[in-house]
Amino acid sequence: MAASSTRVLMALVSAVLLIGLADAVKTCKGGTPDRPVYLLNLAKGKTFCLKMPRYLSNPATDTLGGALYLRTQNDTCGKYGLLLRSFTTAGKGPPPHIHYSANEYFILLGNGTLRLFSQADTEPLKAYDAGKIPGVNGMPPVEPMGYVDVPGGSVGFGPKAVPHTWRVAEDVTNFVAFLLDGWGMEQSINTAESSSDPLYVLGGTAIWGVPTDLTSGMFGGPDFTNRALAHKSGLPATTKKDMKMLQKAIEAGEACFPA
Repeated sequence: MAASSTRVLMALVSAVLLIGLADAVKTCKGGTPDRPVYLLNLAKGKTFCLKMPRYLSNPATDTLGGALYLRTQNDTCGKYGLLLRSFTTAGKGPPPHIHYSANEYFILLGNGTLRLFSQADTEPLKAYDAGKIPGVNGMPPVEPMGYVDVPGGSVGFGPKAVPHTWRVAEDVTNFVAFLLDGWGMEQSINTAESSSDPLYVLGGTAIWGVPTDLTSGMFGGPDFTNRALAHKSGLPATTKKDMKMLQKAIEAGEACFPA
């Protein structure tokens, strides 16, 4: 990688601290320059002080160059992966997908609003066994759909094996996503961004346990973003227990941070 590209990447990593603090997130005691502690908002007025991990000094980017892989399975003892999008404009977001082995935490360290889409809260939330893909391989699509908004300074939670996706409702800065255990994070994202062939992407991402559906058939078609507005999402509110699980993974992963 060219020296100029490395400098750009490092500037983006630094933006997590600078823009996030200035815009939406307050800090808690006990942080250090390389491991800040952010005060994050949960449901029902509760908060949690999350101590962030150290970031790789030369992180890889996704295929399109819009995200940084700040930590991966290889340098977290297999505990998690961490992705940063420093700025994303309204309307952007990935195709519907499933993480069969990973719980996902959506955290906005800056301003803006992230909108999560999943099954509506009108019935118990359904998780799918590995290999079963709604709307794709003989299973009915997820219906009805619902949504939940995650504002700056807050945390959204996506349980493993539950189909979901997101869109930026208002331009967001410093959006980070933790995936526990992070298996296939880079490979599935890079594959989904590298081709417009639905079957190629579906097969290539499914190999890594994250089937991704460019057709949006998983959610009954691309108009799901409008249909979902009729219901609230069935995704569970993020609890302190969820955050403690994330913090435990972060601390365990520090043992494998590159020297």
